Amino acid sequence: MAARKPLVIVAGSVQELPTGDTVVGGGDVTLTGTQTLTNKTLTTPVINGFSGTGNGTVTGNLTVTGNTTLGDSAADTVTIPGPLSVGSLNGGPLAGFRNRIINGGFAVNQRAVSGTVVLGAGVYGHDRFKGGASGCTYTFLTSNNVTTLTISAGSLQQVIEGANLDTGTYCLSWTGTSTGKIGAGAYSASGVTGSITGGTNTTIEFSAGTLSRPQLTPGTVATPFEARPIGTELALCQRYYQRNSSTFAAGVAWPSTSSTYAFSRAYNTSGSTNSVPIFVQFPVQMRTPPTVSLYYDINDGATTGPVAPTWSTPTSFIYVASIASAAGIDLDDWQASSEL
Repeated sequence: MAARKPLVIVAGSVQELPTGDTVVGGGDVTLTGTQTLTNKTLTTPVINGFSGTGNGTVTGNLTVTGNTTLGDSAADTVTIPGPLSVGSLNGGPLAGFRNRIINGGFAVNQRAVSGTVVLGAGVYGHDRFKGGASGCTYTFLTSNNVTTLTISAGSLQQVIEGANLDTGTYCLSWTGTSTGKIGAGAYSASGVTGSITGGTNTTIEFSAGTLSRPQLTPGTVATPFEARPIGTELALCQRYYQRNSSTFAAGVAWPSTSSTYAFSRAYNTSGSTNSVPIFVQFPVQMRTPPTVSLYYDINDGATTGPVAPTWSTPTSFIYVASIASAAGIDLDDWQASSEL
């Protein structure tokens, strides 16, 4: 038995929709039941492959293939009262948080790099970006809230954490003359695609040239750059690296530039020499227990460091020192790294 063709009600008359036919109706069109519509044109609603004027009502399940236009003017309204599932929106290339690159706008710079940035292999500059196998040399300029890097030597990498990746094809796009690649793929101009295995850390890399707003998104088509709030971007970066000040060093001035202040202070009030802990809670939980370096002083004396804490977890670290009675320990500065 041949499959039944889709039925269309035009001006109150039930009609079959022949393959390839154009059905013209001056009033409303109602599609009922489960219909599969492929590149047909009506003068009433514009529904994936349908074009027209007038009001359209679709009830039941509707499967549509082909190109779609909804409405023919800015004044048209499309109302969908029930749940909407659109591949490009629900987890696809137009979904929120679609850019798997962190700090693609280069707005977060916790290490405070400046001028001509010279990175050794695996050394980080702007947050989440590090020098490639031959290192990387670059300068950067921000204009109208867009930061552009000019890479003059080597390459710049970011390792995307596997926990943020599903299996599929991804598109790497950016603005500038640099070429880029996904994993072990070949360098190409913006819009390069590659397959990624979900849960696997994947490196994206850029060669010499200009580079701004890099983006890695699911799918095969480059999409507009996703600009996330700066506070959100900073928190994403702090999963991998965070520090107390922008000038991590002995005797750092914090928060004033006129004299040295302690980030944290603890006293021994026991009446005898005793172990005194200093505890720091990270503002963002880190990827793994981080490598922490810190500076401290006793009773505002000479700064000691950098030293490792007594122990650390993804959420905090503690440093314990033996302190004389009535003395205090100052935690002057610290940094923590869980980079990939």
